[in-house]
Amino acid sequence: MWWGHSKSIMKCDIVLFLYYDLTCIGSSLIVLIVNVMTCSGYIAPEYLYRGEISTKSDIYSLGVLILETTTREENCCGNEPSAGQFIKKVRENWTEEHIVSEYPSLKADCLRQVKKCIEIGLQCVETDRQRRPTIEAIIDKLNGRHSN
Repeated sequence: MWWGHSKSIMKCDIVLFLYYDLTCIGSSLIVLIVNVMTCSGYIAPEYLYRGEISTKSDIYSLGVLILETTTREENCCGNEPSAGQFIKKVRENWTEEHIVSEYPSLKADCLRQVKKCIEIGLQCVETDRQRRPTIEAIIDKLNGRHSN
């Protein structure tokens, strides 16, 4: 198989409920329904390439979804089996200036929320799974609390 092991990826739908007060760009309850099909761009690299799975694999998938929601861009797999190009594009392009240009009507506090979500999403998609935050740390960051 093209991803280096024999695990098959089946068509599935991911439903994720996130509660975060982003009323400036949407509702406070964000419901994401992603039709994954055979796109592996939501699958953590350690599982995709080595078949290793952990709770940090779910954090990776959550990070991709956070980035898609916040940037309003799709993680299109194309010829690449991972989300690498999408993540690289977000890292390079979604600067503070770009956030302001994409959301020109938002007040400073809302722009900070968007920036925080992008930062959290990028932390979640770290290639090294040990560097990804826990779900508790993500919630603390969303609530304005800092955790290690």
